[in-house]
Formats: sequence, structure tokens, C-alpha cells
Amino acid sequence: MMGLKLQVASFKLRELRWRAFVARALSWMLLFPRWRAFATRALLRLFANASQTRPSRGIAGSTVSVPTRLRRGGVSPFQMGGRGGQFTTLAMTLLFILITPATFAQNANVKAVLDSQKILIGDQMNLDLTVEMETGSTVDWPVLKDTITGQLEIVQASVPDTMLKETGETVIHQRMVITSFDTGYMVLPPIRFLFNDDTLQVLSTEPQLIFVGDIPVQMEAEIMDIKEPYDVPYNWRKWIKWGLLAWLILGLIAIAVYIWEKHRKKPVESAMRPKPKRPAHEIALEKLEGLRLKKLWQNDRTKEFYIELSDIIREYIEFRFDILALEMTTDETVHALRRDGMEEEKVSPLRKMLVMADLAKFAKYRPVANENERCFDIARSFISNTLVMPLDEPETKEEQP
Repeated sequence: MMGLKLQVASFKLRELRWRAFVARALSWMLLFPRWRAFATRALLRLFANASQTRPSRGIAGSTVSVPTRLRRGGVSPFQMGGRGGQFTTLAMTLLFILITPATFAQNANVKAVLDSQKILIGDQMNLDLTVEMETGSTVDWPVLKDTITGQLEIVQASVPDTMLKETGETVIHQRMVITSFDTGYMVLPPIRFLFNDDTLQVLSTEPQLIFVGDIPVQMEAEIMDIKEPYDVPYNWRKWIKWGLLAWLILGLIAIAVYIWEKHRKKPVESAMRPKPKRPAHEIALEKLEGLRLKKLWQNDRTKEFYIELSDIIREYIEFRFDILALEMTTDETVHALRRDGMEEEKVSPLRKMLVMADLAKFAKYRPVANENERCFDIARSFISNTLVMPLDEPETKEEQP
């Protein structure tokens, strides 16, 4: 069976090589005007002689046209069955090709090189396609997607790479990785390259024979047990390397954090103002009463009203809870009060009042009259709900002797 496959592959390879040789010979003939003219004259003379015919009786009384010169030999090319017709067709084709002007470059060359012509089934081999041509010529590169033939598959193909030689020629190279999952002899067919968009300027690579062998199997050998899995040796060097790299990364992160903490811009902590001798709620309630008597928002001075209202509450928070509310934002102040343990029902109205004050101060928001009154009431209620009355000191009576 293997010998029959080899014979078929060898015959196919010889046929492809013969076709490539004829095509190459015709291409070279087209390059030389004298050869082209000589072949043209010879073919024209052949057809001129064949046209000088006379009727002659053939088989079963049929009349055929026989060339005069060939009839003397007793055999006409038209009486040779299929071979005569093939000869005539070939001659006409050659005549058409020879009288067509040839413009193909003389030094164009194509090659297909295999790094190995004998592999095992499923193994891979490299196929290098190379085209050398004159600078300025163009070539249509063959597009081979998945397979070259039904038996040869393409695993991977690189992008064609163009290079300019010192001699001025352009070289285009592409590497393909091919494989086969069939065994036996198989032929890598010629790969065609079309130059300058001209169907007469076609070059093909040489066909090549490839042998794909099967994996040898000892049919008479005893059935063996499944081999145990191999123990992978423990690689201490690998873990030491990765451990050192992890410690290095952690060290760099620690250094970066230390530098950032050292040089970052820290908020300036202002010194706490000394507390007044009077209770904080008395001072705040007096200032609220004075603000009410000024009637700022009634006189269209809403922004000034909320500035004073916010300062009164923030100053009270600072003296009462030791929180620098005058230097904090609204969210920071509310967060500090919650962290200090204040109930949410006291913090939530205060936050609404401070947000309203921020909108009036910075966003040019103009609250309506009832909003102004509600913010004023929230401030007074917050002070009343959080004030601390000073404990009366117990009176000590001196004992009478």
C-alpha cells in the first residue's frame, strides 16, 4: 500500500515538475525576441502546410482533409484520434502566447524552501516563500488561509516582509508553519505568483515531495501499565527569587509611603482659643438675640444674616465641645459631632441649617422668609438642647464653737 502511494505521489510530482519546466521555458522564450520570432514562424509554416489539403477516403468511406506533405507518409495528424486534436490545440496555444508581447522582468525569481521533507504525523515544518524582483514591480501574494492542500494544513503564517537588497532588487519573504495529519507521501504543489497584474507574468515555485511517517508501534510487545506521574522537584531557587522580589516591592512601597507622609502638606492646627469665663450657651443665646434684633434678612441682607448665624453656632460648638468648627467644613463639623457621641436627632437639623448657610454665603442662594425663620429656630433649639448648666457649689457652714 505504501509503495502504491509512493508511485502515485512520484508520478504527480513528475507531472507538476514537467508543467513548471514548460512554463519556465516559455517564459524565458518570451524574453528573447529572436526565439519568439523563430517559434512563431515555425508554427505559422506548420499551419500553412496543413492548410494545403485534398479530400481523401478514410475509414468507412468518410471524407477527411489530409495535408499534402503528411499524406505522403500515410498518416495525418487529424487522423491520429485524440492526440491529433491535442497537438493542434497545443500548437494554437503556443502560437497565441508567442505572438503576444512579453514585458516580464528577466530577473524575477520565486522559491519555496522546506526545512525538512520528512516528519512524523502531527509534527511541524517551516515553509519559506521568497520572491526576488526588480524595484518598481508588483506581485500579488497568494492568500493561503488554513490549508495548502487537503493533506497539508497551515498552523501559522507570518506577515510578508519586504527588504531592499544592495543590488537594487526587492525581496519579499514569508514563513509558514505547516503540518499534516495524514501519513504517506504527499506533494507540495507549485505556488503561483502574479506580477504587475498581468496574467502572462506568472511564476510558480517548484513542487516538492513530503513524507509523513506514522509513529512506530510494536504490535507484538506486551501491554504495559500506565506510567506513574513524574514528581516535579521542588525548586527552592524559584521561590527564593520570588520571595526576594516580593520583599523588595513591599520595601519600596513602605519607603514611598514614608516619604509621602513626611513631605505631604499637613493641615495647620491652630491653637484653641481660651474659653470665656461665662458659659458658652449664654454667649450664643445673647448673640442670637442681637442678630434677631438687627433684622438683616428682613432688610434684604440675607447673606450677612447667614454669615453671623453660622459663626455663632460654630463658635458655640468650639467652646462647648472643643471642636474647631470655625476652621472646618460643614461635613467635617457634623462628622466630629457624631464621633463625639451626639444623637442623630440633634445633628440632622443642625446639618440642614449649616448647608443652607453655605448656599446663601457661597452659592448666592436666596432663601425665602420661612426658611430664614426655621434656620434661626434650629440654631436656638440646638443650643438649648446641648447646653450644660453649671453646678451650684454646695454652701459650707462653719461650725459654731
